Amino acid sequence: DLIWARITPCMQNGKSAIATNLLNGFACGSTEYHVIRKRTNNIELKFIHSVLRMKIVLHSAMKHFTGSAGQQRVPKIFLENLLIPLPPLKLQNEIANTIEKMKAKMKSLRQQADENREIAIEEFEKEIFQ
Repeated sequence: DLIWARITPCMQNGKSAIATNLLNGFACGSTEYHVIRKRTNNIELKFIHSVLRMKIVLHSAMKHFTGSAGQQRVPKIFLENLLIPLPPLKLQNEIANTIEKMKAKMKSLRQQADENREIAIEEFEKEIFQ
């Protein structure tokens, strides 16, 4: 199953996950996410997960909020009416894997940038205070 946050601000932040490694194959959780279950073998959940995290989808979902400010939720009907193009399964896997690799690379580059920033600050401070 794929869980997708339906309440502010979690939905806007793209909070979602594919439930894996479940003890006895079951899980429990909040009512504040939608559960998306794969009902056919021609769908790759990683692909759907990637689509649901796209900014264009998140912004569209925000236009369908119900509820009061601070407690707004995306109704189930939004997902029921969302049209997601489904390429062949092999292509869905390729797309999902490419996105996964790109995100891993981005994470690595961010970590390296943070490390370089710290080194630069240390070197700058050494020059100033020597």
